[in-house]
Amino acid sequence: MDKMTDFEYYDSIKRSRRSYKNGIEVEGCWFRYYERPITYVSSYTVINLEGKVVLDIGADWGSTPHFFITQGAKRVIAVEGDQEYHARMREHFKEEPNIVVVFKYIRAAKDIAKLIEEYKPDIVKIDCEGCERHLSMVQSHILKIPSDYMIETHLPYDILASLVTALCNAGFVCWKSTRGYDRNTGLQYFRRAKGER
Repeated sequence: MDKMTDFEYYDSIKRSRRSYKNGIEVEGCWFRYYERPITYVSSYTVINLEGKVVLDIGADWGSTPHFFITQGAKRVIAVEGDQEYHARMREHFKEEPNIVVVFKYIRAAKDIAKLIEEYKPDIVKIDCEGCERHLSMVQSHILKIPSDYMIETHLPYDILASLVTALCNAGFVCWKSTRGYDRNTGLQYFRRAKGER
């Protein structure tokens, strides 16, 4: 994983580097940042990743899969629907057996359901605009396969309400909710309730 060792995460970006309006480029890798930076450390280490299989839907160019591996994840299934990002990930991770790169554009609930059924992850991370709606339509018995969900929400309240309802009906509790980089986004964390399976 030599090509990935120099990655820097949101919390370690220095503004002295070449700046752009909505982000910066560090050694050829694009990083977004906001006035109130959302860091991988603050966003993705609230769930113990040690020894877990993570399904990363919306893996971008590979920064989150790499981060999850560095935090102890056993395996990451990195799903991306953008061909350019997918190609970059394939190149970055060609010698990393613990990161499986999948090209898949999520168009419907069945796409997410197939990924969950095939890979049986412990944790599902979703940062894919519109995927909240699709996830809320996945059948309850499939939603129950993972024990945790980390979901970046982009849509209006009614879609968030549908998502919360679907996961709660599948035996999950929303144990943490944070505001995202603007008032229309947020991070929602769901965990299977004790005694549920």
